Amino acid sequence: MKGEIHRRKRVLKPPEVDRVPLKRLRNICGVAIRHLDVPGDRLNMQIPFNLAFTLNRTASRNTEPFFISKLIENSANPLWEELDFDHLLQYPEELNQHQICVQVFSWTSSRWKRLLCWELDLRALSCVGENLDTIEMDFPSNTVIFLLKSGVYVCPADIPPTAPPYIRPPARTIRKGCSLPSIRQLLKLEKDAADVRRRRLKAQLSVNELISTTAESATIQRRIELTESRLKTLRYSLEECHIQSISLKQYTKDLENNNQMLNSRLEADQARLNLEKDELPLRKEKLVERRASLTRVATELRKRRLEMVKSISLIYPINRSASGRTFVCSVWLPPVDQYTNCDDLTLSASLGYAAHSMIMLSKILNIPLRYPVKFQCSMSSIQDLTSPKLFDREREFPLQCIKISDRAQFHVGVFLFNLNIGQLRMQFGLNTCGAELKKTIENIQNLMIERLGVVSPSVRVPSAVSNGLSAPSPVPSEATHAASASEISENGIIEENGQVSNAQDFRRTKAQPSSTSAVFIPESTS
Repeated sequence: MKGEIHRRKRVLKPPEVDRVPLKRLRNICGVAIRHLDVPGDRLNMQIPFNLAFTLNRTASRNTEPFFISKLIENSANPLWEELDFDHLLQYPEELNQHQICVQVFSWTSSRWKRLLCWELDLRALSCVGENLDTIEMDFPSNTVIFLLKSGVYVCPADIPPTAPPYIRPPARTIRKGCSLPSIRQLLKLEKDAADVRRRRLKAQLSVNELISTTAESATIQRRIELTESRLKTLRYSLEECHIQSISLKQYTKDLENNNQMLNSRLEADQARLNLEKDELPLRKEKLVERRASLTRVATELRKRRLEMVKSISLIYPINRSASGRTFVCSVWLPPVDQYTNCDDLTLSASLGYAAHSMIMLSKILNIPLRYPVKFQCSMSSIQDLTSPKLFDREREFPLQCIKISDRAQFHVGVFLFNLNIGQLRMQFGLNTCGAELKKTIENIQNLMIERLGVVSPSVRVPSAVSNGLSAPSPVPSEATHAASASEISENGIIEENGQVSNAQDFRRTKAQPSSTSAVFIPESTS
Protein backbone atom coordinates (compact mmCIF):
# COMPACT_ATOMS: atom_id res chain seq x y z
CA MET A 1 0.00 0.00 0.00
CA LYS A 2 3.00 2.29 -0.45
CA GLY A 3 2.78 5.12 -2.90
CA GLU A 4 1.35 8.53 -3.46
CA ILE A 5 -2.32 9.36 -3.61
CA HIS A 6 -2.54 8.59 -7.34
CA ARG A 7 -1.14 5.07 -6.81
CA ARG A 8 -4.15 3.36 -5.24
CA LYS A 9 -4.11 -0.29 -4.21
CA ARG A 10 -6.88 -2.60 -5.30
CA VAL A 11 -7.65 -5.79 -3.37
CA LEU A 12 -10.31 -7.56 -5.39
CA LYS A 13 -11.97 -10.89 -4.88
CA PRO A 14 -9.78 -13.85 -6.00
CA PRO A 15 -11.22 -16.76 -8.00
CA GLU A 16 -11.44 -19.01 -4.93
CA VAL A 17 -12.08 -17.28 -1.64
CA ASP A 18 -13.22 -18.29 1.79
CA ARG A 19 -16.90 -17.43 1.78
CA VAL A 20 -17.24 -16.42 5.40
CA PRO A 21 -20.62 -14.73 5.92
CA LEU A 22 -19.13 -12.42 8.56
CA LYS A 23 -16.99 -10.53 6.00
CA ARG A 24 -19.50 -7.74 5.48
CA LEU A 25 -19.56 -4.03 6.29
CA ARG A 26 -21.96 -4.45 9.21
CA ASN A 27 -19.47 -6.80 10.96
CA ILE A 28 -16.58 -4.28 11.04
CA CYS A 29 -15.83 -3.40 14.67
CA GLY A 30 -12.77 -1.25 14.10
CA VAL A 31 -10.05 -0.14 11.66
CA ALA A 32 -6.32 0.28 12.34
CA ILE A 33 -3.34 1.47 10.28
CA ARG A 34 0.25 0.46 10.97
CA HIS A 35 3.39 2.42 10.02
CA LEU A 36 1.66 5.28 8.19
CA ASP A 37 4.18 6.68 5.71
CA VAL A 38 3.13 8.76 2.69
CA PRO A 39 5.84 9.49 0.06
CA GLY A 40 6.22 12.97 -1.40
CA ASP A 41 6.27 14.82 1.98
CA ARG A 42 2.49 14.91 2.13
CA LEU A 43 2.55 14.35 5.90
CA ASN A 44 5.12 15.96 8.19
CA MET A 45 5.33 14.10 11.49
CA GLN A 46 6.99 17.13 13.15
CA ILE A 47 3.87 19.29 12.71
CA PRO A 48 0.69 18.54 14.73
CA PHE A 49 -1.86 16.80 12.54
CA ASN A 50 -5.14 14.90 12.80
CA LEU A 51 -6.13 11.73 10.96
CA ALA A 52 -9.52 10.43 9.88
CA PHE A 53 -10.81 7.92 7.36
CA THR A 54 -13.95 7.64 5.27
CA LEU A 55 -15.81 4.76 3.65
CA ASN A 56 -17.01 5.30 0.09
CA ARG A 57 -18.55 3.13 -2.59
CA THR A 58 -15.89 4.12 -5.15
CA ALA A 59 -12.54 5.95 -5.22
CA SER A 60 -13.95 8.92 -7.18
CA ARG A 61 -13.62 12.32 -5.51
CA ASN A 62 -17.20 13.17 -6.50
CA THR A 63 -18.63 10.26 -4.44
CA GLU A 64 -20.02 11.24 -1.05
CA PRO A 65 -18.81 9.03 1.85
CA PHE A 66 -21.41 7.10 3.77
CA PHE A 67 -19.22 6.96 6.91
CA ILE A 68 -16.71 9.42 8.45
CA SER A 69 -14.61 8.41 11.46
CA LYS A 70 -13.47 10.47 14.43
CA LEU A 71 -10.17 12.40 14.49
CA ILE A 72 -7.00 10.91 15.98
CA GLU A 73 -4.19 13.32 16.86
CA ASN A 74 -0.47 12.91 16.05
CA SER A 75 -0.29 9.14 15.55
CA ALA A 76 1.35 7.16 12.76
CA ASN A 77 -0.41 3.97 14.04
CA PRO A 78 -4.03 5.13 14.48
CA LEU A 79 -6.74 2.78 15.78
CA TRP A 80 -10.47 3.46 15.43
CA GLU A 81 -12.58 1.21 17.67
CA GLU A 82 -16.32 0.88 18.20
CA LEU A 83 -17.42 2.18 14.82
CA ASP A 84 -20.99 3.45 14.78
CA PHE A 85 -23.11 2.32 11.81
CA ASP A 86 -26.50 3.07 13.41
CA HIS A 87 -27.35 5.72 10.81
CA LEU A 88 -27.11 2.98 8.10
CA LEU A 89 -29.66 0.62 9.70
CA GLN A 90 -32.37 1.93 7.40
CA TYR A 91 -30.16 1.02 4.40
CA PRO A 92 -29.52 -2.75 4.78
CA GLU A 93 -28.00 -2.99 1.31
CA GLU A 94 -25.20 -0.65 2.46
CA LEU A 95 -24.40 -2.80 5.51
CA ASN A 96 -24.39 -6.07 3.54
CA GLN A 97 -21.98 -5.01 0.78
CA HIS A 98 -18.46 -6.45 0.43
CA GLN A 99 -16.65 -3.97 -1.83
CA ILE A 100 -15.73 -0.64 -0.24
CA CYS A 101 -13.14 2.17 -0.65
CA VAL A 102 -11.15 3.37 2.38
CA GLN A 103 -9.63 6.88 2.17
CA VAL A 104 -7.32 8.41 4.82
CA PHE A 105 -7.25 12.21 5.29
CA SER A 106 -5.05 14.54 7.36
CA TRP A 107 -5.99 17.92 8.82
CA THR A 108 -2.98 20.28 8.72
CA SER A 109 -2.67 24.02 8.20
CA SER A 110 -6.46 24.49 8.33
CA ARG A 111 -7.20 22.26 5.35
CA TRP A 112 -7.81 18.60 4.50
CA LYS A 113 -5.39 16.46 2.48
CA ARG A 114 -6.18 13.02 1.10
CA LEU A 115 -3.17 10.81 1.88
CA LEU A 116 -4.03 7.23 0.88
CA CYS A 117 -6.81 5.33 -0.84
CA TRP A 118 -7.64 1.58 -0.81
CA GLU A 119 -10.22 -0.19 -3.01
CA LEU A 120 -10.83 -3.68 -1.61
CA ASP A 121 -13.22 -6.57 -1.27
CA LEU A 122 -13.75 -7.73 2.31
CA ARG A 123 -14.11 -11.34 1.13
CA ALA A 124 -10.49 -11.29 -0.13
CA LEU A 125 -9.01 -10.44 3.29
CA SER A 126 -7.02 -13.00 5.27
CA CYS A 127 -7.32 -13.66 9.00
CA VAL A 128 -4.13 -13.20 11.07
CA GLY A 129 -5.47 -13.68 14.59
CA GLU A 130 -8.29 -13.33 17.04
CA ASN A 131 -7.06 -10.23 18.91
CA LEU A 132 -4.94 -7.31 17.64
CA ASP A 133 -2.91 -7.10 20.86
CA THR A 134 -1.79 -10.75 20.64
CA ILE A 135 -0.58 -10.53 17.03
CA GLU A 136 3.22 -10.32 16.77
CA MET A 137 3.89 -9.43 13.15
CA ASP A 138 6.09 -6.80 11.54
CA PHE A 139 3.57 -5.29 9.17
CA PRO A 140 4.87 -3.20 6.20
CA SER A 141 4.17 0.51 5.83
CA ASN A 142 0.57 1.69 5.30
CA THR A 143 -1.04 -1.59 6.34
CA VAL A 144 -4.79 -1.34 6.92
CA ILE A 145 -6.19 -3.78 9.50
CA PHE A 146 -9.89 -4.59 9.84
CA LEU A 147 -11.25 -5.72 13.22
CA LEU A 148 -14.22 -7.95 12.44
CA LYS A 149 -16.36 -9.92 14.84
CA SER A 150 -14.70 -13.14 13.65
CA GLY A 151 -11.10 -11.89 14.05
CA VAL A 152 -8.39 -9.58 12.70
CA TYR A 153 -8.11 -9.39 8.89
CA VAL A 154 -5.55 -7.78 6.55
CA CYS A 155 -4.81 -7.83 2.85
CA PRO A 156 -2.87 -10.93 1.72
CA ALA A 157 -0.13 -8.72 0.20
CA ASP A 158 0.52 -7.08 3.61
CA ILE A 159 1.25 -10.35 5.46
CA PRO A 160 5.05 -10.71 5.93
CA PRO A 161 6.53 -13.71 4.09
CA THR A 162 8.26 -14.88 7.28
CA ALA A 163 5.08 -14.81 9.36
CA PRO A 164 3.71 -18.27 10.24
CA PRO A 165 0.30 -19.07 8.77
CA TYR A 166 -2.59 -18.51 11.10
CA ILE A 167 -4.56 -21.67 11.96
CA ARG A 168 -8.03 -21.13 13.30
CA PRO A 169 -8.61 -23.28 16.45
CA PRO A 170 -11.08 -26.18 16.04
CA ALA A 171 -14.60 -25.70 17.14
CA ARG A 172 -14.29 -28.22 20.01
CA THR A 173 -11.58 -26.17 21.74
CA ILE A 174 -13.81 -23.14 21.96
CA ARG A 175 -15.68 -22.94 25.21
CA LYS A 176 -19.32 -22.20 25.22
CA GLY A 177 -20.76 -19.04 26.67
CA CYS A 178 -22.06 -18.65 30.26
CA SER A 179 -25.46 -20.04 31.17
CA LEU A 180 -28.20 -18.17 33.09
CA PRO A 181 -27.38 -19.62 36.54
CA SER A 182 -23.71 -18.80 36.13
CA ILE A 183 -24.57 -15.23 35.15
CA ARG A 184 -26.75 -14.86 38.26
CA GLN A 185 -23.91 -16.22 40.40
CA LEU A 186 -21.49 -13.69 38.84
CA LEU A 187 -23.88 -10.84 39.59
CA LYS A 188 -24.15 -11.95 43.22
CA LEU A 189 -20.39 -12.10 43.56
CA GLU A 190 -20.08 -8.62 42.06
CA LYS A 191 -22.63 -7.30 44.59
CA ASP A 192 -20.73 -8.86 47.49
CA ALA A 193 -17.48 -7.33 46.22
CA ALA A 194 -19.15 -3.88 46.13
CA ASP A 195 -20.25 -4.29 49.78
CA VAL A 196 -16.72 -5.20 50.76
CA ARG A 197 -15.37 -2.10 49.03
CA ARG A 198 -17.86 0.13 50.87
CA ARG A 199 -16.89 -1.31 54.23
CA ARG A 200 -13.23 -0.87 53.44
CA LEU A 201 -13.77 2.78 52.51
CA LYS A 202 -15.65 3.42 55.74
CA ALA A 203 -12.86 1.87 57.78
CA GLN A 204 -10.30 3.96 55.93
CA LEU A 205 -12.22 7.14 56.78
CA SER A 206 -12.28 6.32 60.47
CA VAL A 207 -8.55 5.63 60.47
CA ASN A 208 -7.90 8.93 58.74
CA GLU A 209 -9.87 10.81 61.39
CA LEU A 210 -7.71 9.28 64.11
CA ILE A 211 -4.54 10.16 62.26
CA SER A 212 -5.71 13.75 61.67
CA THR A 213 -6.10 14.40 65.43
CA THR A 214 -2.54 13.29 66.10
CA ALA A 215 -1.18 15.14 63.03
CA GLU A 216 -2.66 18.57 63.87
CA SER A 217 0.51 19.67 65.63
CA ALA A 218 2.65 18.68 62.65
CA THR A 219 0.26 20.51 60.36
CA ILE A 220 0.52 23.69 62.43
CA GLN A 221 4.31 23.43 62.42
CA ARG A 222 4.30 23.09 58.65
CA ARG A 223 2.05 26.15 58.36
CA ILE A 224 4.43 28.19 60.50
CA GLU A 225 7.37 27.22 58.31
CA LEU A 226 5.37 28.05 55.20
CA THR A 227 4.45 31.46 56.66
CA GLU A 228 8.11 32.24 57.43
CA SER A 229 9.16 31.31 53.90
CA ARG A 230 6.42 33.53 52.45
CA LEU A 231 7.57 36.39 54.71
CA LYS A 232 11.12 36.07 53.36
CA THR A 233 9.76 36.12 49.83
CA LEU A 234 7.75 39.27 50.55
CA ARG A 235 10.82 41.02 52.02
CA TYR A 236 12.82 40.17 48.91
CA SER A 237 9.99 41.49 46.72
CA LEU A 238 9.91 44.70 48.78
CA GLU A 239 13.61 45.28 48.15
CA GLU A 240 13.12 44.74 44.41
CA CYS A 241 10.20 47.21 44.39
CA HIS A 242 12.35 49.79 46.18
CA ILE A 243 15.10 49.41 43.57
CA GLN A 244 12.53 49.71 40.78
CA SER A 245 11.09 52.89 42.34
CA ILE A 246 14.57 54.48 42.40
CA SER A 247 15.10 53.59 38.72
CA LEU A 248 11.65 54.99 37.85
CA LYS A 249 12.47 58.29 39.59
CA GLN A 250 15.68 58.56 37.57
CA TYR A 251 13.78 57.74 34.37
CA THR A 252 11.17 60.43 35.22
CA LYS A 253 13.92 62.99 35.75
CA ASP A 254 15.47 62.14 32.38
CA LEU A 255 12.08 62.49 30.71
CA GLU A 256 11.62 65.94 32.25
CA ASN A 257 15.02 67.08 30.97
CA ASN A 258 14.21 65.74 27.51
CA ASN A 259 10.82 67.47 27.62
CA GLN A 260 12.47 70.81 28.45
CA MET A 261 14.89 70.35 25.55
CA LEU A 262 12.03 69.56 23.17
CA ASN A 263 10.07 72.58 24.39
CA SER A 264 13.00 74.91 23.72
CA ARG A 265 13.44 73.40 20.26
CA LEU A 266 9.71 73.75 19.61
CA GLU A 267 9.82 77.42 20.57
CA ALA A 268 12.71 78.02 18.18
CA ASP A 269 10.83 76.23 15.37
CA GLN A 270 7.73 78.28 16.14
CA ALA A 271 9.71 81.52 15.89
CA ARG A 272 11.21 80.45 12.58
CA LEU A 273 7.76 79.45 11.34
CA ASN A 274 6.40 82.91 12.25
CA LEU A 275 9.21 84.55 10.28
CA GLU A 276 8.49 82.38 7.26
CA LYS A 277 4.79 83.14 7.65
CA ASP A 278 5.55 86.86 7.50
CA GLU A 279 7.55 86.32 4.31
CA LEU A 280 4.72 84.42 2.59
CA PRO A 281 3.00 87.51 1.05
CA LEU A 282 6.30 88.65 -0.51
CA ARG A 283 6.97 85.17 -1.86
CA LYS A 284 3.43 85.04 -3.21
CA GLU A 285 3.92 88.33 -5.06
CA LYS A 286 7.14 87.03 -6.59
CA LEU A 287 5.44 83.81 -7.67
CA VAL A 288 2.54 85.79 -9.20
CA GLU A 289 4.98 87.96 -11.13
CA ARG A 290 6.92 84.90 -12.29
CA ARG A 291 3.69 83.19 -13.34
CA ALA A 292 2.64 86.27 -15.29
CA SER A 293 6.02 86.41 -17.01
CA LEU A 294 5.86 82.72 -17.85
CA THR A 295 2.36 83.20 -19.22
CA ARG A 296 3.59 86.02 -21.44
CA VAL A 297 6.54 83.92 -22.59
CA ALA A 298 4.21 80.99 -23.33
CA THR A 299 1.89 83.29 -25.27
CA GLU A 300 4.77 84.72 -27.26
CA LEU A 301 6.14 81.21 -27.84
CA ARG A 302 2.75 80.03 -29.09
CA LYS A 303 2.45 83.10 -31.33
CA ARG A 304 5.96 82.65 -32.67
CA ARG A 305 5.33 78.96 -33.26
CA LEU A 306 2.19 79.76 -35.26
CA GLU A 307 4.12 82.35 -37.26
CA MET A 308 6.80 79.76 -38.08
CA VAL A 309 4.13 77.27 -39.11
CA LYS A 310 2.58 79.89 -41.39
CA SER A 311 6.05 80.55 -42.81
CA ILE A 312 6.31 76.87 -43.69
CA SER A 313 2.99 77.18 -45.53
CA LEU A 314 4.56 80.04 -47.50
CA ILE A 315 7.76 78.13 -48.24
CA TYR A 316 5.90 74.96 -49.26
CA PRO A 317 2.47 76.17 -50.46
CA ILE A 318 -0.13 73.44 -50.90
CA ASN A 319 -2.78 74.17 -53.55
CA ARG A 320 -5.51 72.24 -55.32
CA SER A 321 -6.10 72.47 -59.07
CA ALA A 322 -9.43 72.63 -60.86
CA SER A 323 -9.12 68.91 -61.68
CA GLY A 324 -8.85 68.00 -57.97
CA ARG A 325 -5.09 67.37 -57.88
CA THR A 326 -3.07 68.62 -54.89
CA PHE A 327 0.30 70.34 -55.48
CA VAL A 328 3.15 71.18 -53.14
CA CYS A 329 5.39 73.93 -54.52
CA SER A 330 3.56 73.47 -57.88
CA VAL A 331 4.57 69.76 -57.97
CA TRP A 332 1.80 67.17 -58.00
CA LEU A 333 1.83 64.61 -55.15
CA PRO A 334 -0.94 62.06 -55.77
CA PRO A 335 -2.35 59.68 -53.13
CA VAL A 336 -0.61 56.32 -52.67
CA ASP A 337 -3.11 54.39 -54.77
CA GLN A 338 -2.49 56.79 -57.76
CA TYR A 339 1.32 56.58 -57.89
CA THR A 340 1.14 54.71 -61.22
CA ASN A 341 -0.30 57.86 -62.85
CA CYS A 342 2.75 59.97 -61.89
CA ASP A 343 6.33 59.80 -63.20
CA ASP A 344 9.22 58.98 -60.85
CA LEU A 345 10.89 62.42 -61.01
CA THR A 346 7.70 64.28 -60.05
CA LEU A 347 6.95 61.79 -57.27
CA SER A 348 10.47 62.01 -55.78
CA ALA A 349 10.53 65.83 -55.87
CA SER A 350 7.10 66.23 -54.25
CA LEU A 351 7.96 63.70 -51.53
CA GLY A 352 11.17 65.66 -50.83
CA TYR A 353 9.12 68.87 -50.33
CA ALA A 354 6.64 67.02 -48.08
CA ALA A 355 9.47 65.37 -46.06
CA HIS A 356 11.20 68.70 -45.34
CA SER A 357 7.90 70.35 -44.35
CA MET A 358 7.22 67.44 -41.94
CA ILE A 359 10.71 67.71 -40.41
CA MET A 360 10.29 71.45 -39.80
CA LEU A 361 6.77 70.99 -38.39
CA SER A 362 7.98 68.33 -35.90
CA LYS A 363 10.84 70.60 -34.76
CA ILE A 364 8.63 73.67 -34.42
CA LEU A 365 5.92 71.75 -32.54
CA ASN A 366 8.56 69.88 -30.46
CA ILE A 367 7.09 66.47 -31.37
CA PRO A 368 9.74 63.83 -32.21
CA LEU A 369 8.80 61.60 -35.12
CA ARG A 370 8.57 57.88 -34.53
CA TYR A 371 10.30 57.14 -37.84
CA PRO A 372 13.19 59.64 -38.40
CA VAL A 373 13.39 61.21 -41.86
CA LYS A 374 16.78 61.72 -43.50
CA PHE A 375 16.27 64.77 -45.73
CA GLN A 376 18.25 64.89 -49.00
CA CYS A 377 15.85 66.86 -51.22
CA SER A 378 14.40 64.50 -53.85
CA MET A 379 16.65 61.66 -52.62
CA SER A 380 15.32 61.58 -49.04
CA SER A 381 14.84 58.42 -46.99
CA ILE A 382 13.15 57.28 -43.76
CA GLN A 383 14.36 54.92 -41.02
CA ASP A 384 12.50 52.26 -39.00
CA LEU A 385 14.30 52.03 -35.65
CA THR A 386 11.47 50.29 -33.77
CA SER A 387 10.95 46.96 -35.55
CA PRO A 388 12.95 44.18 -33.77
CA LYS A 389 12.94 41.86 -36.81
CA LEU A 390 15.04 44.11 -39.07
CA PHE A 391 18.82 44.18 -39.33
CA ASP A 392 20.67 47.49 -39.11
CA ARG A 393 21.33 47.57 -42.84
CA GLU A 394 17.63 46.98 -43.56
CA ARG A 395 16.19 49.80 -41.45
CA GLU A 396 16.45 52.61 -44.05
CA PHE A 397 13.76 52.91 -46.75
CA PRO A 398 13.86 55.36 -49.71
CA LEU A 399 11.37 58.17 -50.28
CA GLN A 400 12.36 58.38 -53.96
CA CYS A 401 11.88 55.98 -56.85
CA ILE A 402 14.51 57.28 -59.33
CA LYS A 403 17.55 55.11 -58.52
CA ILE A 404 16.02 52.04 -56.88
CA SER A 405 15.45 48.55 -58.21
CA ASP A 406 13.07 47.25 -55.52
CA ARG A 407 9.93 49.41 -55.59
CA ALA A 408 8.52 47.58 -52.54
CA GLN A 409 11.13 49.36 -50.37
CA PHE A 410 9.84 52.69 -51.71
CA HIS A 411 6.22 51.82 -50.82
CA VAL A 412 7.30 50.80 -47.29
CA GLY A 413 9.08 54.15 -46.88
CA VAL A 414 5.96 56.05 -48.05
CA PHE A 415 3.85 54.01 -45.58
CA LEU A 416 6.17 54.92 -42.68
CA PHE A 417 6.13 58.57 -43.78
CA ASN A 418 2.29 58.55 -43.73
CA LEU A 419 2.44 57.04 -40.23
CA ASN A 420 4.54 60.04 -39.12
CA ILE A 421 1.86 62.36 -40.51
CA GLY A 422 -0.79 60.36 -38.68
CA GLN A 423 1.27 60.71 -35.46
CA LEU A 424 1.29 64.53 -35.73
CA ARG A 425 -2.43 64.57 -36.53
CA MET A 426 -3.21 62.32 -33.55
CA GLN A 427 -1.35 64.75 -31.23
CA PHE A 428 -3.91 67.39 -32.26
CA GLY A 429 -6.96 65.10 -32.06
CA LEU A 430 -7.34 64.32 -35.76
CA ASN A 431 -8.09 60.74 -36.79
CA THR A 432 -6.09 59.22 -39.66
CA CYS A 433 -6.85 55.60 -40.50
CA GLY A 434 -7.77 53.38 -43.42
CA ALA A 435 -7.98 55.09 -46.77
CA GLU A 436 -7.31 58.53 -45.21
CA LEU A 437 -3.73 57.41 -44.45
CA LYS A 438 -2.92 57.27 -48.19
CA LYS A 439 -3.58 61.02 -48.73
CA THR A 440 -0.14 62.36 -47.85
CA ILE A 441 -0.22 66.03 -48.78
CA GLU A 442 -3.98 66.39 -48.07
CA ASN A 443 -3.40 65.25 -44.45
CA ILE A 444 -0.61 67.82 -43.99
CA GLN A 445 -2.79 70.60 -45.40
CA ASN A 446 -5.76 69.57 -43.24
CA LEU A 447 -3.54 69.56 -40.11
CA MET A 448 -2.20 73.04 -40.79
CA ILE A 449 -5.66 74.45 -41.54
CA GLU A 450 -7.72 72.71 -38.82
CA ARG A 451 -5.29 72.86 -35.87
CA LEU A 452 -2.37 75.21 -36.66
CA GLY A 453 -4.33 78.27 -37.78
CA VAL A 454 -3.12 78.40 -41.39
CA VAL A 455 -5.71 80.01 -43.69
CA SER A 456 -6.82 77.81 -46.57
CA PRO A 457 -5.61 79.14 -49.99
CA SER A 458 -8.42 80.53 -52.10
CA VAL A 459 -6.57 80.58 -55.46
CA ARG A 460 -6.08 77.36 -57.41
CA VAL A 461 -3.03 76.35 -59.41
CA PRO A 462 -3.29 77.27 -63.14
CA SER A 463 -4.01 74.49 -65.54
CA ALA A 464 -0.62 75.02 -67.16
CA VAL A 465 1.15 73.49 -64.12
CA SER A 466 -1.52 70.98 -63.19
CA ASN A 467 -0.08 68.22 -65.39
CA GLY A 468 3.22 67.50 -63.68
CA LEU A 469 6.52 69.00 -62.48
CA SER A 470 6.76 72.72 -63.36
CA ALA A 471 9.91 74.59 -64.23
CA PRO A 472 11.67 76.57 -61.51
CA SER A 473 10.13 79.98 -60.89
CA PRO A 474 12.29 83.03 -61.46
CA VAL A 475 13.87 84.89 -58.58
CA PRO A 476 11.26 87.17 -57.01
CA SER A 477 11.64 90.85 -57.64
CA GLU A 478 11.42 93.69 -55.18
CA ALA A 479 7.81 94.28 -56.16
CA THR A 480 6.99 90.77 -55.10
CA HIS A 481 8.42 91.33 -51.62
CA ALA A 482 6.60 94.62 -51.37
CA ALA A 483 3.27 92.78 -51.16
CA SER A 484 1.40 93.13 -47.93
CA ALA A 485 2.06 90.62 -45.14
CA SER A 486 -1.66 90.07 -44.69
CA GLU A 487 -2.11 88.99 -48.32
CA ILE A 488 0.79 86.54 -48.04
CA SER A 489 -0.37 85.04 -44.73
CA GLU A 490 -4.00 84.68 -45.83
CA ASN A 491 -3.58 83.24 -49.34
CA GLY A 492 -0.03 81.86 -49.35
CA ILE A 493 0.45 83.26 -52.94
CA ILE A 494 1.21 86.62 -54.60
CA GLU A 495 -0.70 88.05 -57.55
CA GLU A 496 1.44 90.12 -59.91
CA ASN A 497 0.01 91.66 -63.15
CA GLY A 498 -2.80 89.10 -63.15
CA GLN A 499 -0.37 86.13 -62.93
CA VAL A 500 -0.14 83.68 -60.05
CA SER A 501 3.35 83.37 -58.59
CA ASN A 502 3.84 80.67 -55.94
CA ALA A 503 6.34 80.83 -53.10
CA GLN A 504 9.79 79.96 -54.46
CA ASP A 505 11.68 76.72 -54.09
CA PHE A 506 13.98 77.14 -51.10
CA ARG A 507 16.75 75.29 -52.92
CA ARG A 508 16.75 77.76 -55.85
CA THR A 509 15.89 81.04 -54.11
CA LYS A 510 17.66 83.33 -51.70
CA ALA A 511 15.57 84.23 -48.66
CA GLN A 512 14.54 87.87 -48.34
CA PRO A 513 13.93 89.32 -44.86
CA SER A 514 10.31 90.20 -44.14
CA SER A 515 8.33 91.42 -41.17
CA THR A 516 6.04 88.35 -41.18
CA SER A 517 8.02 85.56 -42.86
CA ALA A 518 10.32 83.26 -40.87
CA VAL A 519 14.07 83.80 -41.06
CA PHE A 520 15.01 80.11 -40.75
CA ILE A 521 14.81 79.51 -44.55
CA PRO A 522 18.19 78.09 -45.63
CA GLU A 523 20.12 79.95 -48.31
CA SER A 524 21.32 77.76 -51.18
CA THR A 525 24.64 78.23 -52.85
CA SER A 526 24.42 79.55 -56.40
